[in-house]
Amino acid sequence: MDYDEELRCPVCFLLLVDPTTLNCGHTMCKLCLARWYNVSKKKECTVCRQQWEGQPKVNTTIRNIINKMHYRQLVMREKDLQQDPENAAQLQEFEKCMNTMMTAQPQKADVSSFFKGILLTLVVVMIIYLFNYWHNFGGRDQLVNKPVAFWRTSDVVKWLNSMQWASNYSQNAQMLGIDGHMLLDGNELKLLELLNVTDVAHQNVFQMTIHSLRSTGVKMPSTLWEYKALYPGRSLFLVYALKEFPRSTMLLNYFFYYEESFLPFMYTTTSTNGRDSLTFVVKLPDPTIFQLLSFWVFMLAMPYYMLGLFTWHMRSVHTYTPWFLMTSCALLMLLDGTFYSELIFQQRWRNWSHYLKLHIKEMLTSAIFMIFWPLAPSFFCDLLFYGALYLTPLSLVKSVWQRTRG
Repeated sequence: MDYDEELRCPVCFLLLVDPTTLNCGHTMCKLCLARWYNVSKKKECTVCRQQWEGQPKVNTTIRNIINKMHYRQLVMREKDLQQDPENAAQLQEFEKCMNTMMTAQPQKADVSSFFKGILLTLVVVMIIYLFNYWHNFGGRDQLVNKPVAFWRTSDVVKWLNSMQWASNYSQNAQMLGIDGHMLLDGNELKLLELLNVTDVAHQNVFQMTIHSLRSTGVKMPSTLWEYKALYPGRSLFLVYALKEFPRSTMLLNYFFYYEESFLPFMYTTTSTNGRDSLTFVVKLPDPTIFQLLSFWVFMLAMPYYMLGLFTWHMRSVHTYTPWFLMTSCALLMLLDGTFYSELIFQQRWRNWSHYLKLHIKEMLTSAIFMIFWPLAPSFFCDLLFYGALYLTPLSLVKSVWQRTRG
C-alpha cells in the first residue's frame, strides 16, 4: 500500500478507518480502540498506556485528508471491515459502554451535590436550632411550661409584657414584687388596685384573664414558641400540613382543635384589630353563621393569603420569623394559583382521581407521623420544624422558577 506512515494505524498497521484521536495525541482506528477497550476494560492508549477521558471522537480532519488522498484504499478497507459482522458488534458494544459512562458521570456529580446540599442544610438548620435553643433555653423558660404557682416576679412581668394592653402595668408588678401566689390567691380587686388598672375595659379583661389562670393553673400560649413548647408534635404537624394541604388542615382544626387553634386563627384573620383585640386574651366566643361562612369562603379560595394574614399579625411578638413565613405564603399562593389555572385551562381536572389519591396519601403520611412523633428524637423533630420555617422559602423559589420556565 502506498500511503503516508502518519496515516497508518499503530495497532493494525493499515490505513486508518474512522481515525480516533485520544487525549495523549495518538490516533488509531475506532475499531482497534473498541477491540482494545472491550477486552481490557481500561481507558488507556494502546501506544503509550496513558489514561484518556470522556468519549473519544473521530478526528474529522484526518478522515477528510484520507478521503481525499487515498479514497480507493479507504473504500476497500471499509468493505473488508463490513464483511465481518463481529466488527459491527465490537463497535456497538464500545459505543454502549461509552454512552453509559457519559450518563453516569453527571449522576455522580448530582449525587455529590445532593449530599453537599443536605450537609449545608443540616448546618444551617443546626445553627438556627442552637440559636433558638439557647435563646429560649430549650423552651424550659416558656411560661406555658411553668405552673402559675411557681411564677416569680420576673415571670409575672414577662406575662404582662406578653399582652400588649397590659405592658404598662409591668413596672408596678416589678416594684410591688407580685408573684404567682398573689395572682392565684389574692383578691382580684386588690390586684387591680395594686397594679393601678383604671381603664374599665382593662379591668374586665384582667379579671377574666386571672380567672383563666386560676382555672387552668398555666398560661395559655400566645406566641409561636410557646405554642411549640406546649404542643411540640402538633406544631410540627401543622407547619408541614398547612404548607401542603391548608384547606384540609384547617377543617381538621375545626373538628379537633376548635378552641386552641381554629378560633384564634379565624378571629385573627377576620378581625380588623387582629391580635391586638382585648377579646383575644381570654376565651373566644363562638362565631356567627355569617362569620363562619365568610371565613370559609376566603379559606377555600385563598388559603395561603389567610395564612399570610395571620403571620402578619405575629410581627408584634416575633422579630424575623414572620418574614420567612410570609415569603413562603406568597410563593405558595403563586404556586397554588398556577396549579388551579392549569387544572382548569389545560383540562387537568380529568385526572382528578390521581390528584385526590395523592392528596389523601400526603395527609395519611402526615397523620401517621403525628401519631408516632413521640418515638422520634426531639432534636430530629426540632430540625424538621426549624427547617420548615426558615428553609421552605428557598425550596419554593426553586419550585416557582421551574414552574415558570416549564
